[in-house]
Amino acid sequence: MLIGSFTRLTKVRMKDFRELLEKEATIHAAIDLRPVARRLKRSDLRRQQRASVNQAEQELLWTEPSLLSEPQRQRLAERAQAEVKAIQRHLPSIASPLDTEKLSEGFQIYLKDWKRETQAARAVLNARHPLEKRYGPESPLDIQTHCIILMMQDGWKRLRNANHAVLQARKDLNDLEAQQWVFSRQRKISEAEKQLQQALAQLAEILRYVVEFILYHLGLSSRKPAPLQIPVPMEQEMSRQQYLENRQELLQTLLSEKTRRDWIKDRCREAEQQRARVIEKWHDERQPEKDHAEEHITALLDVARPPKALPDTVRNTIRDLKQQGQLRQSLDAMAAFNKRDATAPVSHTPNSSRSIGRHHNPEP
Repeated sequence: MLIGSFTRLTKVRMKDFRELLEKEATIHAAIDLRPVARRLKRSDLRRQQRASVNQAEQELLWTEPSLLSEPQRQRLAERAQAEVKAIQRHLPSIASPLDTEKLSEGFQIYLKDWKRETQAARAVLNARHPLEKRYGPESPLDIQTHCIILMMQDGWKRLRNANHAVLQARKDLNDLEAQQWVFSRQRKISEAEKQLQQALAQLAEILRYVVEFILYHLGLSSRKPAPLQIPVPMEQEMSRQQYLENRQELLQTLLSEKTRRDWIKDRCREAEQQRARVIEKWHDERQPEKDHAEEHITALLDVARPPKALPDTVRNTIRDLKQQGQLRQSLDAMAAFNKRDATAPVSHTPNSSRSIGRHHNPEP
């Protein structure tokens, strides 16, 4: 009897003891702050890392672009792209002129016509003379001279060698003529004279090509130089020798490095002045056409973005015409309003604040 009672009492005590242990374990687990501390530490570490990255990127924004490395440029580009995407997510959807499928059919027609006429008018304003396209902005005369001298290095070398050959052939001929008792003297003199004539013809041919090439390159001559012919054909020897006799002073000028530079510089100056006169005359002749194109661009800009002073009735009319694809009628409506308003005490002034320069191209 006592044994059974003790066993039951032991079981009850053990049950209470286990409940007490479980309760204490629960209490200790609740007040254990180590996991919380670890989470806070990790969170603080991530926050510090983000702050460090942001600080580094802020410093990159103020760094000279040329000093940035390729990874740094890539990082800035990625950040800028991310910011753009974040902003775009909060912006309302607006139909872009570049995405014409979202626009009405009539407005697409208007937009296409507006761009075509604007580009055509700007092409008139930005047109350049062929000489401007070929030579571009004028560079200092010394630079032009130096470029031609470098470009003609082979020509100067050939000219010197040909002149040396003429001097040598003339010396050989003079030596033969000075010798009186030489076997077959007359035959040798005849051969020396032929060599001298050929040397003179070659010198004249090289001189011709060099001069014609420089004049053609500078635009002082419209005739492209004929190809260099060495040796000179026999039928052209006399004409080449005559050419050389008439240009002895020019030959001596080009053989000397100093006088050659001065001669080329004078030709560059002459070509520059001639081009300036031709270009100025060309632009003056096209001035009425440019004025008309400028007025047309102003009208196109007024239609694309009507001035604030425009009455609502005219504004609504132009808007409806644009929706219908009627660009010409829109321009006529704006022109009619400007014509009526010109007779009023206070005339309407088109949007003068909007530039119509060569690089300004607003969307309609």
